[in-house]
Amino acid sequence: RFSNFLQDLHKQGLSMLLVEHNLGEVMRVAQRLIVIDSGQVLADGEPHAVMAQPDVRRAYLGEAHA
Repeated sequence: RFSNFLQDLHKQGLSMLLVEHNLGEVMRVAQRLIVIDSGQVLADGEPHAVMAQPDVRRAYLGEAHA
């Protein structure tokens, strides 16, 4: 229900800041994703593009370099 509420707010033209560690929830509601690691911006952009970045995957999903 919370995801639907946030999507409804977005449809009304409102922006919000959501700090969330549940990746599924983030991917459902985010239009733009900023990933911060150790206080530094690691990535900024469209959620699926950001999550495809190797540095983001390594920092948040524990994946090793390919």
